Amino acid sequence: MSSIEEFSRQIFTRFDKDKSGTIDRKELKGMLEELTSGSNYKVTEQDINDALKDLDSNNDGVVSEAEFLELVKAIVSE
Repeated sequence: MSSIEEFSRQIFTRFDKDKSGTIDRKELKGMLEELTSGSNYKVTEQDINDALKDLDSNNDGVVSEAEFLELVKAIVSE
């Protein structure tokens, strides 16, 4: 396993609070809130919808570990 995959898995596990193997809307909201903590920004339902649209490539309503890994790879490659 590459270091990128391990890094991705650690972050994913941190936000998969119910250990279901997916990040659902509630967990995604918590992730977005943590990412914006310290700012005055309030995460909206639109933010969650937009994040799901970008991350949920199979449109099942949750973010799988594989989908999350693709995001991390895209960010790291930039």
